[in-house]
Amino acid sequence: MEEDRGVTVLSSRIERWQLRRGDHIYAWRTGYSHHGIYESDEKVIHFTSASAQSSGFFSSSSSAAFSSHSKCREAMRGGGVVVCCLDCFLEGDNLCLFAYSVSMAFAALSNIGAQDTCSVVDEDPPDTVLRRANDFLDYGGFRSYNVAGNNCFHFAYYCKTGREYLSPQVVLSILAYVITYVILSKDIEKGYCEGSLARTSICLFYALRKFIYSS
Repeated sequence: MEEDRGVTVLSSRIERWQLRRGDHIYAWRTGYSHHGIYESDEKVIHFTSASAQSSGFFSSSSSAAFSSHSKCREAMRGGGVVVCCLDCFLEGDNLCLFAYSVSMAFAALSNIGAQDTCSVVDEDPPDTVLRRANDFLDYGGFRSYNVAGNNCFHFAYYCKTGREYLSPQVVLSILAYVITYVILSKDIEKGYCEGSLARTSICLFYALRKFIYSS
């Protein structure tokens, strides 16, 4: 929990002097947030797409006066898991901390927007987090960038926890599948849903309708 650094349900903003090695940090751009793993003021490891770098998408800072360092621009060329200094990562925007090990109540109140700002999952020790991030930086392997399913947030979350991130939508889909299976289980045992895909689909449809209207 990061209450000692001033993180609340209303704000995840922190000051630079509060940063610690292995922190999962992010900065709000125009319409999205960009995430990374902090090692030092000279080294933030993050995940970007090649197309975003070449098009300047990750330079859509809210600070028009910001100009990235040439060394960092070169290091980030081509996308993938890249490194830059803290200034170039933030691009003049506010520094935010993604908190871990928060309570269920804290997470429910904080994660009411389009993007999560904290997690109830425990974080791993800083050395473990940085080893993962640096391994991806040195050897690659964090799959292809996908803005919806494998982006900068998924990278930082995996480095912090060693787990794949499950979005609320995925969790709800799994829950719906389990509920549907429970509803169908008796019919499956009787053989009503065996056979063709069409028959199974019909059973699934009526089971879902039964669940919705009985809720």
